[in-house]
Amino acid sequence: MNSKSLFIIPLFVLLLGSIPSGKALPDDILSTVIEGISGRYGSAKGLAAEYTREAISKTMAKLGVADRHDLAKGRLYFKPPHFLRLEQASPQEELLLTDGQILWWYVPLKKEVYKYPAEK
Repeated sequence: MNSKSLFIIPLFVLLLGSIPSGKALPDDILSTVIEGISGRYGSAKGLAAEYTREAISKTMAKLGVADRHDLAKGRLYFKPPHFLRLEQASPQEELLLTDGQILWWYVPLKKEVYKYPAEK
């Protein structure tokens, strides 16, 4: 798998996660996009990519405070069909793991671990 391919899937995952609540993609469009990605990259044994996520809340955008945003950086690992590991390095270390059934979120600074069902 080339470096362009390694970039596309994590980018898609991060873009989907940045859609403001209440403005999600319609199910038919989302299904089409996911099927296309699965068709093209479904045979991949896995991938790893560095990521940068930037989020500006609706409130900050309305106030014109675009210079105050949430910026996170780290590394993402994915292994089909459902294994995901996200290692956030900044602004603080965090680790997110899932096997498609359980999602674990570890915050070393707080020495706390959270466990969630992955379907929520």
